[in-house]
Amino acid sequence: MRHHVVILGGSYGGISALRKLQSDPNILITLIDRHPCHYLQTEGYELIAGDTYFSNTIVNLSSLCAVLKRSKTAVSDQHSPIILMNRPLHPCSLR
Repeated sequence: MRHHVVILGGSYGGISALRKLQSDPNILITLIDRHPCHYLQTEGYELIAGDTYFSNTIVNLSSLCAVLKRSKTAVSDQHSPIILMNRPLHPCSLR
């Protein structure tokens, strides 16, 4: 039986869940985030110190999902509701 998992939020927890779940061929994953990228704050200190490039501090969520093949990304803005169990869930309430 195939399952469809929806992950709300592409921060550290969402990305970690995505990477863990993608190894199961019976799971289709949808990652929903209001932003197209996730900023790796801990790597930001290396950027400030000049030890890394800006591109190393950003995770493009669409590119990450494309590499993982069985997942897809839906990027939402703050005004688009997510319908969950026939009830709208507004992304701005997920903060």
